[in-house]
Amino acid sequence: MINNILNNRVPIFIKIVAPLVILIIITVGLSGYYVYWDSSERAGIDLDKRLERASSVVADAVSHETLSQLKMSTDADSLAYAEVRHLLDQVRATADLDWIGIYYRDGAQLYRWVDIDSTGVGRLFPQGTPEHMAVYRDQQPRRVQYVGENGSLYGFVTPILEGDVDGAVVIGLVEASVLEESRYLIEMDTLWRVFPGVVGGIIIAIGISVFITFFLFSRPLRQLRQGALMLASGHLGYVIDLHSRDELGDLAAAFNQMSLQTAQLYRERVEIERLQRQWEVDRLQESGRLLEAKVAERTSALARRNEELMRSQADLADARDQALEASRAKSVFLANMSHELRTPLNAIIGYSEMLLEDVNDLAYAQLTSDLDRISTAGHHLLDLINDILDLSKIEAGRMDLYLEAFDVAALIDSVMSTVQPLVEKNDNAMEVDYPSDLGSMVADLTKVRQVLFNLLSNASKFTEQGVITLTVDHALPPSTMSALRSPEEWVRFQVKDTGIGVKPEQLDQIFDAFAQGDASTTRQYGGTGLGLAISSRYCHMMGGDIAVESEPGQGSTFTVYLPVTVTDPAAESAEMGVGLYQWKDRG
Repeated sequence: MINNILNNRVPIFIKIVAPLVILIIITVGLSGYYVYWDSSERAGIDLDKRLERASSVVADAVSHETLSQLKMSTDADSLAYAEVRHLLDQVRATADLDWIGIYYRDGAQLYRWVDIDSTGVGRLFPQGTPEHMAVYRDQQPRRVQYVGENGSLYGFVTPILEGDVDGAVVIGLVEASVLEESRYLIEMDTLWRVFPGVVGGIIIAIGISVFITFFLFSRPLRQLRQGALMLASGHLGYVIDLHSRDELGDLAAAFNQMSLQTAQLYRERVEIERLQRQWEVDRLQESGRLLEAKVAERTSALARRNEELMRSQADLADARDQALEASRAKSVFLANMSHELRTPLNAIIGYSEMLLEDVNDLAYAQLTSDLDRISTAGHHLLDLINDILDLSKIEAGRMDLYLEAFDVAALIDSVMSTVQPLVEKNDNAMEVDYPSDLGSMVADLTKVRQVLFNLLSNASKFTEQGVITLTVDHALPPSTMSALRSPEEWVRFQVKDTGIGVKPEQLDQIFDAFAQGDASTTRQYGGTGLGLAISSRYCHMMGGDIAVESEPGQGSTFTVYLPVTVTDPAAESAEMGVGLYQWKDRG
């Protein structure tokens, strides 16, 4: 906090005077308080002595006979009362007391005799305080403080003794008191005597401090500030007229020297800058001539380079068009070639099945195995050709969707009955889990069945003596595009196996055409790698997606997300006037 006060924009005059004023007030205040406290103590001691002396004088002047006469007489105008009252009035006036009284003992009671304004004869003393009773018991005088009829009293009680020192008996008490208000007035009177002196001392000390601070510090500092402002505004060589022989005078002399040196350095710098600018102008003119020559040379080189780039761009465009045309020709060739191959293959398969029936009817068992191999090889070759045909149609944009409504549970049962022999071939167990209220969906039934068959057959091929699980439910795909849709609008097919798994570096290409894990996998398990590629493209055609999670040696999990109601992209494009639907691989 002190740091903040010292660092803020407060005039230095205030910073110097304020601590001095605070120090003066504290010093003079403490001195005044000490004087007040000492005077109050002295006044209190003087009051205690007056009370003690007054009570002692009356106690020494009153005898046993006087008390007996006072006790026996009830006449306030009797000689005994007159003498004692005269004595009490004289002592009270002399000692400036508010109360003085004589109490004599009757049994266990103390009786009051006289007070400030009246005389009491034989009345019970209502202020029989423990202090009064203690004086009677130990025969020692003491101070008392209590609340009486006229207010709070502060006094001194002295016992009246009769007899020698060893056998003295208390026959009465004498009390000299003042009201607490009188004691308070003594303290206030002392305060009012001390306070003007304290205030006057503070004012005089502050005035002297302000005067000295202004002439010794504030005025020279203002001159220094004015000189600094003049120098900052550009008046180089400004001199401060300050001739004091203290630190401020030394500071002013140093400032004047700095101002004169600054003016000299400024003049020298201006001359140096003028010469430097002249040299730079000459150099820039020479650099300009060189730059113009270089620009002309670079412009010619850029023109040649631009011409070369334009020729390269034209060559690249031709190469791109040729590549696209070759790709389209390849797709058309594959489609036509696959179609031409399927016709003789169907004949081979048909005739092999007919021969197999004839052989079975004629009981030629030695030919059955050969015909079975021919039929199996034909079916396998037909599947490969079909896959190639489907892939070429997809790439050529000629694959259509045939949408229809079907029951999802019936689809699952149909696929399971088809794939069950493949599952049991490697001694695998099959588990199916789907809710009873799965409902129906609108999609291309053939393509959905083909996707599930490809995933299940793939899991059966790469799993031996394991478990293959098919789970079907409603769930949103992990895509921001569908974050606002309901899970009931999507169907999730999940195929999980406990097979060999896929290495992490191979997951990125697992849905590419003709791709497998590695060469050893192809040699051991066979296949062309078209099943997953076609499945991925079917899912994308129907507005869905497919994902894979795998860990080598632990198995793989393929997840397919399809809308409950698939829309035909080709139909939508036709309605929007865009033309035929062209599928674009999102992988």
